[in-house]
Amino acid sequence: CDVTVSPNVTLTIQPGTIVKFNSTSRRLSINGTLLAEGTETSKIHFTSYKDDSVGGDSNGDSTASFPTSGNWSSIRIYEGASATFDHTEIRYGGYSSSMGMIDAQAGSTLSVTNSTLEHSKYNGIYSRADTPVITNNTISDCGSYGIIISDTSNTIPVTPEIRNNEINNTEVPIYITASTDGLSGERTITNNTGSGNDYNGIQIIGKFVGSTTLSADNGLYWYFYSYGLDVADGATLILDPGSLVKFRYRIDSDNNFDIYGNLIAVGTVQEPVTFTTIYDGEGHTPSAGYWSSIRIYEGASATFDHT
Repeated sequence: CDVTVSPNVTLTIQPGTIVKFNSTSRRLSINGTLLAEGTETSKIHFTSYKDDSVGGDSNGDSTASFPTSGNWSSIRIYEGASATFDHTEIRYGGYSSSMGMIDAQAGSTLSVTNSTLEHSKYNGIYSRADTPVITNNTISDCGSYGIIISDTSNTIPVTPEIRNNEINNTEVPIYITASTDGLSGERTITNNTGSGNDYNGIQIIGKFVGSTTLSADNGLYWYFYSYGLDVADGATLILDPGSLVKFRYRIDSDNNFDIYGNLIAVGTVQEPVTFTTIYDGEGHTPSAGYWSSIRIYEGASATFDHT
C-alpha cells in the first residue's frame, strides 16, 4: 500500500536513508510536510525495489531482475502540503504520463535543490505549485519532460524559480503551460543547460502576465509554442539582449505570437535578440514561412532594436 503523511504531520528523512518502491502503483503521498534533506556526502535515495546499486539486493533475486524507468509512481505533494528535497537521488519512477517522480499539486509548496532525478518513464518534476523552487539539479533520461510547470485556476500567476539545472536526454528539458492565470517573473529562469534533448529549449504555451523578463543566460533557447501564446493586455514582456526565441513549425495562418500588452526586444550589436523557427539548427534545414508572425494588436506596443 501507499505511505501517507497526514495533515499537520512532518516526516523527516535522515541523510543516507534509502527508500525503495516495489510497484508501478506505489507512491509516497504528502498531505503534511516532507523534509528530505541529505548532504553532499550522505544523500537520500528514492528508487526502485529492483535497484541493487544502493541498499543491496532488496528483492533477493540476485541478478534476475533489474530496475527500469516507471518501476514506481511518484512522490505526490497535495494541496496545503509542502516538500523539501535537498541532496537527494530519485530514479526509476514516473510511471504515469500525468505525473512526475516528484508531483506537486495545486496549492502545495515545493523546493528541489542539489538533487539528481533520472530514469523516469515520463517526467522528472511535474509542478502545479505557484512558486516552486527548482535549482542546482541534474535531471536526465526522462521519457517526456525534465520539468513541467503548470498553472491552475486560482487567479495567481505561476512564478517558478528554475536556476542552474542540467537537463539531458528528454523530449524537452523544461515545459511551462500557463494558459489560465499566466506566467510572470523577472529573470527567474536562469543558467539552465542541457544536451541530448529532442528540442533543447524551454517550451512555453499560454500567456505572459504582469511584468516578465526572460534571461539570455540559459544554455537552452526559448521555445515559443506560438499557437496559444500571447502577451496579455497590460502585461510587459522583456527579452534580454542575446535572447534566442524559436517558434514551433507553422501549421496554419493563425499561428501568431500575439501582443496585447507590451513587447520589448532590445538587443545590442554584439548580442541581438533572435526570432527564428524551431527548425533553425539541431540538424534541421529551415525554410521561409516556417513560422507565422509577431502580431501587435490595437492599443499594444512593440519595440524591436538589434533583432
